[in-house]
Amino acid sequence: MDSDFILRAFLVFVVTMVAFVVWEVKAASPLLPRRLFTNPNVILSLVAMAFVSMAAYGVFLMLPVYLQKLKGFTTLQAGLIMLPGSLAAAVTTLLSGVLSDRLPPKWVGSFFLLCMFITTWQFRTGFYEPRSAAVWDNFFWGLAMGGVFTPLFVIMLASLPQAEFSDASMVMNVVRLVFGSVGTAYATNVFTNRSASFYDALASRVEVSSPAATELLLRLGGSTGGQGFFVPEAETRVKASIQTLLQAMASGEAFQATWRHLALWSLLALGATLLLRSVRGQGQAPLH
Repeated sequence: MDSDFILRAFLVFVVTMVAFVVWEVKAASPLLPRRLFTNPNVILSLVAMAFVSMAAYGVFLMLPVYLQKLKGFTTLQAGLIMLPGSLAAAVTTLLSGVLSDRLPPKWVGSFFLLCMFITTWQFRTGFYEPRSAAVWDNFFWGLAMGGVFTPLFVIMLASLPQAEFSDASMVMNVVRLVFGSVGTAYATNVFTNRSASFYDALASRVEVSSPAATELLLRLGGSTGGQGFFVPEAETRVKASIQTLLQAMASGEAFQATWRHLALWSLLALGATLLLRSVRGQGQAPLH
């Protein structure tokens, strides 16, 4: 929210959303049937979808940034690192649909949401983490995230007559995309603020005039004809290297904090899902 443009855009979104809701309530022929929003399962499904979209889309945005900007991978390398997680998500998307036809989708969705919270919270994004950490953490996160969306759709559609499926699906997709965008903005804001605060915290602990730092600077400057720290160019290079390292470490901690903020949104989605009335996804045809 530090950007004036983002703040203005968010305020426009809030005002227009409220105006749309008021219009729909008062209009003689509303765009969407009002009875759609009198169903508690529909409302809770939309709330859960909003929360989980904020968490998922936040990770979708931040993971490539982490891999390319902090870890230094190319676009191709970052894509290959993320590929196993994408394939895992595709598998569990199908699996959760099959399970939702055979088990109460409320519990299928709750299980995957719990796994999504755990894998998001435990996601390793430190500066010194190996490539394998990103591959495996994203793989397990993809397994969990992929199983979340289908049960929420099934619960909502199973709570409605078939004539309202198209309207309900449209609303669910709008909520997913809108709050996914909110999630990316939220993740970016958290990362920016935490990166600055973590850098200040790390920099405040570095005393260039301390005996240890002075000895390090002398050693690093020893290759400059024995003149050591007192060569201005050497001192400048060393300080720039220290600043770069501190910024990288602060960014790693900021990524970790961002992931944990996003994990809390998936936990809120789990809470909303647990409040849903249990329904069966099976009927005249698979609802998904």
